[in-house]
Amino acid sequence: MMKLSCCMLANEDNLELLSRLKFDGIEIPGCRQLNPDLVTRREVLELKDLLSSYDIEVAASNLIYPGGFQHASPDETVRSRSVKYSYGLIKLSSELGNKVLVWGGGSQRSIPQTVSRKDGMSYLTELLRKIVKVAEDYGVRIGLEILNHSESNVLNKVSEALRLIKNVSSEFLGITGDTYHLNIEEPSVLDGIRRIGAKMTHVHVSDHNREVPGLGDLNFAEIVRALKDIGYDQYLSIEARLGPDPETRLRRAKEFLVKYLP
Repeated sequence: MMKLSCCMLANEDNLELLSRLKFDGIEIPGCRQLNPDLVTRREVLELKDLLSSYDIEVAASNLIYPGGFQHASPDETVRSRSVKYSYGLIKLSSELGNKVLVWGGGSQRSIPQTVSRKDGMSYLTELLRKIVKVAEDYGVRIGLEILNHSESNVLNKVSEALRLIKNVSSEFLGITGDTYHLNIEEPSVLDGIRRIGAKMTHVHVSDHNREVPGLGDLNFAEIVRALKDIGYDQYLSIEARLGPDPETRLRRAKEFLVKYLP
């Protein structure tokens, strides 16, 4: 059965809120809480204890790269920095017990204007092959997030992500399906889910307007049914505007979603 989480910083206040609302997990910002340039192993283990004290799992980590990275740079030194950072990120993820990294980062993965599409995709493929090899060793899966064209100039379509996965060739590389982005880039969210199929590693949910599910036009009864049809049984992670009253928004979203999960 699918479980519910929310994208937010794992601190005392947020964990207490999620625990009170009986969420199963939390999706944490990797650039802040798993950043190997800023966070020590000791701090990660302290965070692990904090999560355990609230009985909240780490569903995944998104926002994994801080600003300044450019994975498809023509400069090998710049690309090597992305690889080195990713290795450290994966190791800390494993220490925390996090098994999914959401490979979003629209600006970091976008192909620079000075780089051809062919070369840019070659750089991204080479980068992911190196990263995934380490991810396999640590049991961490990477989910390429489909982002709409206003946020990134690459991996906007499911078909593009599937080609990249085929070229990298690893069972530890899949797709993060985000209902907001799929609604923009695919004929429908349902069509996008069906195309992803068994490659679905993780799911972000929000309505068509980036509000929490239930405050827009998307049909989540059909969306959850489509996810069940492809055999997906992991987390639905709310990535949406929570406004000044997150508790009310999250309570409403949970009440709306749970009726479709059994």
